[in-house]
Amino acid sequence: LTAVLMTLKTAEDALPSSPDHAQKALAGSRSQVDMALREIRKAILDLRPSVLDDLGLASAVRWYADKHLRPLGVKVSLEISGDEEGATGTAATAIFRIVQEAVSNIAKHSQTKNAKISLEFRQSEVLVLVEDDGRGFDPDSLKLPQDSGRGLGLLGMRERAELFGGTVEIESSPGKGTRVRVRVPFE
Repeated sequence: LTAVLMTLKTAEDALPSSPDHAQKALAGSRSQVDMALREIRKAILDLRPSVLDDLGLASAVRWYADKHLRPLGVKVSLEISGDEEGATGTAATAIFRIVQEAVSNIAKHSQTKNAKISLEFRQSEVLVLVEDDGRGFDPDSLKLPQDSGRGLGLLGMRERAELFGGTVEIESSPGKGTRVRVRVPFE
C-alpha cells in the first residue's frame, strides 16, 4: 500500500505537465491495489481455514499436502493414528498452521521427492511428524530470523505450539533431509 501511495504522489505531480505519465502511474496504482485486495482477502480466509471445519484436521492436512506437494512430484505418505475427535478449535487451527508451514518449507526448500506426515491423536495431545529426505539445512543457522525473512516460518511454528504449551523440534543437516516434530496439547 505504501507503493501505491508513492505511485499516486508521482501521478499527482505529473498530472499538470505529463498527463500520459500520470495515466500510466494511475493504472499501475490500480493494479497494485487490486493485488493488495486479493492478498487481504486470502489472508482473511486463511485466518480460520474452512477446510478444517469441512473435513477435520487429518483430512485438511492430507488435502493441503496433496495440493502443494504432489504437483511438484513429491510422493506424500500420511499416517494417522488415534481419534481426532478432541483436536478441534484453536488447537486444531494451530496444528494445521504448523503443518502448513512445514509442508510449504518442503515445497520451497527441500528439493525432495518424498515426504511423510504422521498425526498421532492421543487423549489430550497431538503428536505430529513432518519429514522429508531432501537437501536439509543447518537449523542453528536459523535460530534467530534473518533480516531477509529466512527463519520466520520456523519461529512462527514454535510460537504457535508454545501458545498451547506445546513444542516444535527441528532436526536437519545438509544433505540429510529435515524432520519436524510437534507436540500440541488440547483440552
